[in-house]
Amino acid sequence: MSTQSSPLAAALVNGNCGLAFGYAIGIFAVINTYQTDLSACDKFTAKSACDGANYIGKCEWIPNKPSPKKHSVSDFDSMTSGDIFEVLAAGKNNSDENDGTCVYANDAKAKCAKHKTSGPCASAPEKCAWNKDHKDAEGKADPICEPTGEKWSAVPVGLYSTLFVIGCTLGGPLAPMLLGKGRRPTLGVMGVFNLVGQVMLSVGWHYNSYAVQVIGRVLGGVGSGIACVVGPIYAEEMQGRHTWIGCLFQLGCVFGIALAAVMGAALDPSTALSPGSRFGGGAHTQAVLQGTIHFGTFLILIIFPVIFIAPESLQKAATAEDDEATSVNKQQIDITKAEEEEAAQGSKGKQILKYLIPIIAVCGAQQLTGINAIMNYAPEIMKNAGVKPLIGNLYVMLWNFIVTPISIPLVSRVKPKKIYYICASLVTVACFLTFIPSYPGIITNKDASNAVNLLAIFFFVAAFAIGVGPCFFILAADMFPKHLQDLGTSITITVTMTFNVIINFGFPVLVKLFAGKDNDKAKGFAFTFLVFGVCGVVSCLTMFKTVPKLRSEYESEYAEVATEDSEQE
Repeated sequence: MSTQSSPLAAALVNGNCGLAFGYAIGIFAVINTYQTDLSACDKFTAKSACDGANYIGKCEWIPNKPSPKKHSVSDFDSMTSGDIFEVLAAGKNNSDENDGTCVYANDAKAKCAKHKTSGPCASAPEKCAWNKDHKDAEGKADPICEPTGEKWSAVPVGLYSTLFVIGCTLGGPLAPMLLGKGRRPTLGVMGVFNLVGQVMLSVGWHYNSYAVQVIGRVLGGVGSGIACVVGPIYAEEMQGRHTWIGCLFQLGCVFGIALAAVMGAALDPSTALSPGSRFGGGAHTQAVLQGTIHFGTFLILIIFPVIFIAPESLQKAATAEDDEATSVNKQQIDITKAEEEEAAQGSKGKQILKYLIPIIAVCGAQQLTGINAIMNYAPEIMKNAGVKPLIGNLYVMLWNFIVTPISIPLVSRVKPKKIYYICASLVTVACFLTFIPSYPGIITNKDASNAVNLLAIFFFVAAFAIGVGPCFFILAADMFPKHLQDLGTSITITVTMTFNVIINFGFPVLVKLFAGKDNDKAKGFAFTFLVFGVCGVVSCLTMFKTVPKLRSEYESEYAEVATEDSEQE
């Protein structure tokens, strides 16, 4: 087996692992928004749209009763022009299937409307929510209690998002067990988990089964957790840690997230609210949903031909063929004498303990500042900033994709650890900047408040995409000596996924908690980002103090000494 590096294989593997992972992340925001839109029965004005949403929203189409006719066609000779128009209009209304109203089943709207304050509305046996932003026909504030239909509440939304990350957290520790069999077999297992998860997600949507959907999310999460470990490790072993290939996992990830946002906006079922709209006025809603899901299936299937053409990595090949490894490859596998001495001291479990605080700090700077809250709940956050949910989601994800490639030339010129430190600090600042316009009353002008809010969110996304996201995966593989790399990288991914679980579940719960009885989501968003900012400060300060010198920094020093020695000879 060849032990030569393969940049093309490293790029394909790392990029494709990130691509499938990114689409799985991005699809949540789309699915959650679809669920919300298809639960709003009273917004549908086409019968086909009402019927198409019925399996989710439990809507009911009530045809309008035709107005009584004063005349019939037989009375034509005695009719005035006005009478003739009335007969023709009545005939048209009777033949128009869209002459009716889409309502919540079981008279839910009337039952919720009986509750005149936020407290009784929140505790009502019906599925109701207090809408403090509702306005009457004259545009005056008129808070009311409204039915939510089958819209997921904060806990099911949090669980739906979180269970995917729990799957990732399980996939992280599973990866080292598989990596011993080889990088290519590990990629194959990853693809199978992702594929089965997509099938379960599709079946769950078809039968409107929340339980089946979340099982699919867990299985897909296991595959994604494996991808987060094997992709960066394969790239590092095949092409080194500081080339543009090391950034491809994150670049593929943000491209996958952007693709999910594009699909969500393009196939948005809320465009089928009225007669004559796209996709048959809502008649093909299920096909739209399945199309959004199975585009992700296509991205997963791409990995299998990549596995077929990719060679086994240098590390695995060198382990199997030590006698054939060249001195260059030996340098890549065991760089310093200090590492060899450390490897001989005690078990890996004891040695890894000294890295736990740096791992927690690095993962905290990446996750506890709230990036996945923005990625998963961008439609809601952008709606709070005055933008249509799925369009706002599309703007955020495209911006994320546009700025991420900046990391490729940047990481070739500046040390990844330095980039990570600077950008993690900027992300923390962005959290505090987001609090200012989000909190009601700090900026009284609504347009100005929305503009500052958008700028803060886009600043956050840029700082994360340029530095924190790409460099995290470089640090995850580079922070440990070679004999601890598989275990250390796995633990790092597990910790970051654990923090991800906390954020994904905690964000909607915190927003609801801080929103109070009046359901003031603006206040909820503001205080939640304030918490993220505090977490960022603690994580960054700890990271600055505890993260050790990277293995690549030792290698660089070793190479400089070797060069000086050779010049002296």
